[in-house]
Amino acid sequence: PLQHKIHFTRRWVGAQQFGVNLTALFSAVFIWETIPKGGASEIDIVMAVGAPKDGRLDDVETESERPWEAAGKVSVKVLIETCCLRHDEKATACQLTAEQEPNVKTSTGFGSAGTSVADVRLMCALVEGLGVNASGGIRTLELAIPIREARATRIGTSSGVTIIEALSKRVL
Repeated sequence: PLQHKIHFTRRWVGAQQFGVNLTALFSAVFIWETIPKGGASEIDIVMAVGAPKDGRLDDVETESERPWEAAGKVSVKVLIETCCLRHDEKATACQLTAEQEPNVKTSTGFGSAGTSVADVRLMCALVEGLGVNASGGIRTLELAIPIREARATRIGTSSGVTIIEALSKRVL
């Protein structure tokens, strides 16, 4: 029997550009300060993969701290483009992100691959006790179930209706 809990939420999420180092920092801070004023309950930003790949950990740390300072009490999630990183780089990215927020988030789905079950398992092991939000490329029930079984605490998808319809056919 399928025993997955389904929670529907209506949240306005403000999305940040892909990687702060692609935009002037003052512009990024302005965005982080403005999005909550527009009613957003969450801000998603994408960690620039160049810094952890090049070992510039100070850049990753600065990039991870700035949104929280600017956004105030709004939840900020940093997406880690897992398909672009090696195992050790994913570990570094998870640790730095987890220091700021009780959740880490996987892929955007715009890279060479979306979220994988293996990456969710890895991230859960790296940030034990914290939430792992899985997003990017989760379009079917056949992927959503193993992602959830890998202990993802939340699944972000634009295919929610398709997944729920497939689930209802299984249950009925």
